[in-house]
Amino acid sequence: MRALLSIVYKHLNFFEKLLTSISAALLLLIAMYCWMNMPMNFIGEETFAKASVKLANLFSPKENLPYDMNDVMFIDVSRSSAIVEDQYGTHVIANRARLDTLFRMLHRNMNPEQIIVCDLYFDISSERDWSLQSSMAGFPNLLSTVKTNWHGDITRNVLKAGTSATTGFQRIREPFLIFSNSLYKFHLTDEKNIKTLPLLMYERVNTTSAFCWGDALKIGNDWYFNTIPITEELGRTVPKAVYEDQVIPIQKVISSAKKNLNGMMDQLHYKKFIVIGNFEQDAHQTTFGGKPGPMIIFDIYLFLQQKENMISTGWLLLTISFLTLLFFRKFYHPDLFKTYIQPLNDRIKFYGLQLPSEFDWLFFYLYILFSAVFFHIYLETVAAILFLSIFTWTRLYLKSRYLIMQNFIQSGRILSARILFSFLFRKPGLKN
Repeated sequence: MRALLSIVYKHLNFFEKLLTSISAALLLLIAMYCWMNMPMNFIGEETFAKASVKLANLFSPKENLPYDMNDVMFIDVSRSSAIVEDQYGTHVIANRARLDTLFRMLHRNMNPEQIIVCDLYFDISSERDWSLQSSMAGFPNLLSTVKTNWHGDITRNVLKAGTSATTGFQRIREPFLIFSNSLYKFHLTDEKNIKTLPLLMYERVNTTSAFCWGDALKIGNDWYFNTIPITEELGRTVPKAVYEDQVIPIQKVISSAKKNLNGMMDQLHYKKFIVIGNFEQDAHQTTFGGKPGPMIIFDIYLFLQQKENMISTGWLLLTISFLTLLFFRKFYHPDLFKTYIQPLNDRIKFYGLQLPSEFDWLFFYLYILFSAVFFHIYLETVAAILFLSIFTWTRLYLKSRYLIMQNFIQSGRILSARILFSFLFRKPGLKN
């Protein structure tokens, strides 16, 4: 112990710099974690998100998918829906007579392990409520949605449809200053920590439980970010054209099942997932364009199965080490990598190119791509670079104010408004 203390005392200046760099790295990591759990994203984030997702798709083998399109059936009720207007607004109500027929067919061929996701609201009364209620009873893994408002208040359904959860979608907002209105990330819990449909699906399939403390989400023994990015492809590997062809109108399902065409009754029994929803009116504007809500719900479930945005110990240690090295170089040794960068700069000068003098943001972006490819953690690039700049300039500002304060104390002058103004805004005369 004495030998260790002597080493620390001998290199006390180095350890002070290292401790400061580690503290800044932890603060930056906490800031990014809090931002990723917020329902906002900067304009321009879509470009970086597409690059991260495409690069991750390139290095992700398809055989790692937990399920394929033969395990899921998407049933569309948009062609058999009615639009109702009342004092609360405009509502889309699915044809409950056809839903009643569909659930009775599923009940006759019940599969106890089958997950049925009904992404429909039942907040408006109709004549077939009692019959539909009886046909939906008895399914062990029936999941349905409830409507929420801006404040997270729930509008309860008029009939009980299995286990209810929120969809996780929020109303599209108008672009505000530097913030985008596209749906980039999906929240696994809502404002009041109520679980969403993908999280319930994951719990049912894996027989585990999820707990949420504020923005911290724990599923089983693993910690996750509370958000997952929405991509164009289903599960990062199934192209959009493939899964859109799997959508079957509810009237076609019922007629084919009655005539037993294409083995429809067997499909209703053996499919692991049956997702019922409105694939036309329930469309959301995402980073990759319009996408139906039921598709997004199943996509987020696949992301959870692939451990997307899971905070592993290896990633956490590697990220803290990288950010510590980044701040250590930026705060104390700006020429740390100059001997390695200069030969590369001399080579690319032949092509009329030159590396920028400040390349920390480039290293940070490369590490974000590294996290997406090898750890499947998608950090927000614009926010991360912005936080890095804020931390750097804040440190420089506080250092300059500290030097001005020291000069003021040594001068013995009396505090005045002029001195206070110079303390806040005057440059200290430093080159760095």
